[in-house]
Amino acid sequence: MLIAHLQVPSYSHLVTGQQAVVRELNRLGMLVDLSHVSTQTMNAALQTTKAPVIFSHSAARTLCNASRNVPDDVLQNLAKNGGVAMVPFYTYFITCNSTATIQDVIGECNYNNVWNIRQ
Repeated sequence: MLIAHLQVPSYSHLVTGQQAVVRELNRLGMLVDLSHVSTQTMNAALQTTKAPVIFSHSAARTLCNASRNVPDDVLQNLAKNGGVAMVPFYTYFITCNSTATIQDVIGECNYNNVWNIRQ
């Protein structure tokens, strides 16, 4: 479930009602998907949740500075949370242009020791 959308600037963080939604999703055993949310909302959701979260289609912002991608500090907090960032196969999120190779995708997966990020 998406809890906010990046295009809504007045909701760049979790408001009280959204915190309750995150807690209820945790209680129900449902995943909270943070793709499409602002960095502030990413951080607020990670501070609120009691369960792992998911980025269902977001890449590392350091490798491609797209607003939908995830900053390094959030990726580190995601690792502490036990959550998952699923690498998209969308070129504009991987290379910030219209072409990407399988090596670019592998580079995304290997970035910041993704395989061992929890160590």
